[in-house]
Amino acid sequence: MGDATSDSEPSGATVLAPEDWVRLRELARRPPDRWWRNYPLMVSVAAFALSLLTSVVSAYIGYRRGVHDQQEQLAAAIRTIQKLDLQETELSESNSGKTLPYEVISLMNAEINSALKDARDLALRLGSDANTAELVTVAQGLVGVDDPQDARRLLTIGLQVAQNPADRSVALRNLGYLDARFLPPALGLPRANARYRQAVAIDTAYDLRQSPYLAGYLKTIAAFEWAAAIAPYDCTDARRHFASGIVYQRGMPPSPDMARLRSTALAWKTSGIGGVATCRPTSTSGLTPPSQPAAAAGRPFSPAILAPAVPSRAGNPG
Repeated sequence: MGDATSDSEPSGATVLAPEDWVRLRELARRPPDRWWRNYPLMVSVAAFALSLLTSVVSAYIGYRRGVHDQQEQLAAAIRTIQKLDLQETELSESNSGKTLPYEVISLMNAEINSALKDARDLALRLGSDANTAELVTVAQGLVGVDDPQDARRLLTIGLQVAQNPADRSVALRNLGYLDARFLPPALGLPRANARYRQAVAIDTAYDLRQSPYLAGYLKTIAAFEWAAAIAPYDCTDARRHFASGIVYQRGMPPSPDMARLRSTALAWKTSGIGGVATCRPTSTSGLTPPSQPAAAAGRPFSPAILAPAVPSRAGNPG
């Protein structure tokens, strides 16, 4: 006959000794360890945090590497556009007075348009990771192929990421040109005037007291381009801004950039402001450059270094 105790216990059950019960009661009454003293937990949390940080850093490095690759591709596309544009200009000049074969013109235009499309897509993907000079260059090319919508998007980003007075000035001037020429006059002219007004007053947004040549150049080019942009719609105001440009350039030292500005402004005496024959300036007196650089504080300035040139494909003056 079996033991009564063994008959009442399930088969395979473990019977705790009295001292085991005492130990369990002590564990139940003991307060839990502080989390910072729970070393296994701390090790697990630290390992998870390190893994998460490594993943974030790796993802960021991958993102920056991708951005850098796209920046290099954009720079290469812009160089291609400039090279093709130069070749087209040289071809036209070498065949002056002759009619180029249609196939040659079509092929060059197709190459330029293809390069512009690539540059546009890259610039839009990069957004604020591109610099103002690149965005403005691509936007000017897009205006030349009648794509003002994407040009405006790029110029708006270029204005937002402007790092210096020249960047801000060139972005404002090109946006002003788009407003004046691609929007209905009732809407576009007030916007254009506001853009150019900011460009002329660039020395109120930046302290340019130590860079008087830069300030003079940016104010001069803004005034002349303002005149050219609105000449088809408001000749009176265009003449007024042209006269302001003459005032701003007085005392500016001779330089290739100022020489181009003055040459363009002098040519408008015959062709009209911005090429508008019915809107000739009332006077070009004062456009002769000084024989000696004007005395000014600060280091001599070369605007060609800071201010992106305005390419002819955009249709911009200056």
